[in-house]
Amino acid sequence: MFLNVHKGPEYVPDHYLPAGQRLRDWLQDGVLVLEIGAGYSTPGVIRSPVESVVRGLPGARLVRINTAHAEVPADLAERALSVRADVAEVLA
Repeated sequence: MFLNVHKGPEYVPDHYLPAGQRLRDWLQDGVLVLEIGAGYSTPGVIRSPVESVVRGLPGARLVRINTAHAEVPADLAERALSVRADVAEVLA
């Protein structure tokens, strides 16, 4: 017996559908992704996924704050802001 997990015909997604639709509607309204201090030590954990989210949502915008690595990819330049500064100074 499997409880309500993604396995087999027993799975019933009905109770998740309304929340999923609300999330999709909210994401279409536009999202601002504020990335603070994410460098290149583990780009697959924050930088790359954040860029993928912004690419995947037409209304999304990215603000990247970093003292050393604030650059944004060229394909996101129209929807991204690079802030080369210390976050404590930016938010002060």
